[in-house]
Amino acid sequence: MLGKSVIRGTRITVEIILKKLGAGIAYEEILRDYPT
Repeated sequence: MLGKSVIRGTRITVEIILKKLGAGIAYEEILRDYPT
């Protein structure tokens, strides 16, 4: 991920999560989009 922080146990960057939350996407929808 080229030095970016990721969610432990995944390849999802913190940046992606924060952008989605900032765009108003619900936490539950993010979890559904990126299951572990």
